[in-house]
Amino acid sequence: MKGYQLTEEGFRSKCRECKGEDGENPSQFIIRLSTYLARWVELAKIDMNYDCFFELMVKEQFLANCTKDLAMYSREKAKHV
Repeated sequence: MKGYQLTEEGFRSKCRECKGEDGENPSQFIIRLSTYLARWVELAKIDMNYDCFFELMVKEQFLANCTKDLAMYSREKAKHV
């Protein structure tokens, strides 16, 4: 799965970097983006409720804006918990 980026991190990246494709209408783009987000949430093993989703978004924003060393440490620590 890791070779095809079908991991939590892979779907997180797909979701965050998703852009409309040539010939794709807005509805198709929204469906594709929703699919990436749903798989990310599923692989992150969080409940699909507001509090858990909120925590995932705050964590994502934190990791995107902290130092690379701290982000790497946080991701590695999360793997072993």
